[in-house]
Parts: sequence; structure tokens; C-alpha cells
Amino acid sequence: MSEQWYDTQIAPELMKLAKRCKDRGVSFLAVVEYAEGERGTIAFMNKDPSLEMVMIRHCAQTAPNIDAYVINVGRYAKECGIDTGASIVMRRMTPNSQAQRSREAASAVADCSEGANGGSA
Repeated sequence: MSEQWYDTQIAPELMKLAKRCKDRGVSFLAVVEYAEGERGTIAFMNKDPSLEMVMIRHCAQTAPNIDAYVINVGRYAKECGIDTGASIVMRRMTPNSQAQRSREAASAVADCSEGANGGSA
């Protein structure tokens, strides 16, 4: 399949579907890989898309760059006040979490030092 075939045969049909969804307030996302690593994307997000739809859209926009995907999803969650505290990856990316980990590491070192200094010999 070529980009020209996608542009002339597939994209117009997907646009019709996207318009029908938009008219009904339904989020729509279509990704077509017409050649290895070459994709066409058509998307419409309603005014309140679910996090899942936003994540899928970000993936379609940033693939194969995993860092860009995670960073963009994190930014979106922060802007929208979405709690990502259950995510190990997001906790590692959050500055407050990094400060907390530093405090925990310092506390662990202090505990180890106290144990080494105050332990029985």
C-alpha cells in the first residue's frame, strides 16, 4: 500500500466516519499504517475525551518515541488534575516524588549509619 492510495482511497472514507462521530459528539481515532513505520492518523476528540482516548491519541502522535509519549500523557494528566499516583513511572517523573525519594534515601542511609554505630559489638 502506498501513501497515495491511503490518501485517495482510505483517508476520505475515514474522514466521513470522523465527521459522523463529531456530529454526535463521539471521539474518533483511526490510525492506518500504510507502509512499515508510515502512518496516517485521523482524530476528533469530543470536549471531554476519556483518559484512555487521550492516551491512544498521544501514542498515535508520538510513536515510536516512548519518552515523548510518557511525557505528553504526564503533562495532560497534570493539566487536567488527573491523579497519576498509582503509576510507578509517573511517580518517578514527578519532582515532588523525586524529592520524597531523596528524603527516603537519606533517611535509609541515616538508619543504616545509626545501626552501624549503635549496634552491638
